[in-house]
Amino acid sequence: MSLFNPQDEQLQFAARLKRIRELRGFSQTSLAEEMTRRQGSDQKPIPRQNISAWEAGHIPNPSFLISLADVLDVSVEYLIGNTNTVNSQLNISDLFQLPTNFEELDVLQFANDPLYYCPENGTGYWTLMDPVTRTLVSVENPPLSIADLKGTLYSITEKPLGERLSISEAKKKEDIYVMPLGFPKAACEKLKGWYSYDADNDLFVKNDKSFAFPPEQYGSAYIGYSDLPKGFQ
Repeated sequence: MSLFNPQDEQLQFAARLKRIRELRGFSQTSLAEEMTRRQGSDQKPIPRQNISAWEAGHIPNPSFLISLADVLDVSVEYLIGNTNTVNSQLNISDLFQLPTNFEELDVLQFANDPLYYCPENGTGYWTLMDPVTRTLVSVENPPLSIADLKGTLYSITEKPLGERLSISEAKKKEDIYVMPLGFPKAACEKLKGWYSYDADNDLFVKNDKSFAFPPEQYGSAYIGYSDLPKGFQ
């Protein structure tokens, strides 16, 4: 049984938008700000109230739909419920297969990492691990207990190479290695790397100044490591 009613387009859109926003680590305010930033300085700012209205069931106009899909890294067709494929960029060969003995899976290790679950019969989808209940929680499927898994789990990262840092620890470090979560392979390659915390602007800034993200996205859209092996790039 699906969490969403395929006959109710507005409810389906609202539920998918809210859930994928949360999985990507955006608040309503930060999502509106990122949409505004990407549309250019000659356009009016997008207010947070727009996001709230859309998550209440109002369908945005086509230009806003395209902008939402771009920022959230999903297809428009997915947002409006015409497909269950989040985007077309996933390549299983770019992911790391986890052990198939799920009962022995270190759930704490992957608690903050988006996982891709491929059932034995059916279409794969992105999930998050709830380490307390030992269940997978997804955008469009009911929670699934690890004991009931019948398929293959993949992770976007290998076993962490260093110490995973909390937000408070990351802010204190001179340099941290940041790994994006839940992004396609090409985006991960561009965004991952060494960052430092800029307290004056309240941002984690990549050392080459090519990207920055706010602390509220740390732990959900990005994670940081320290004490990596010598020579790690």
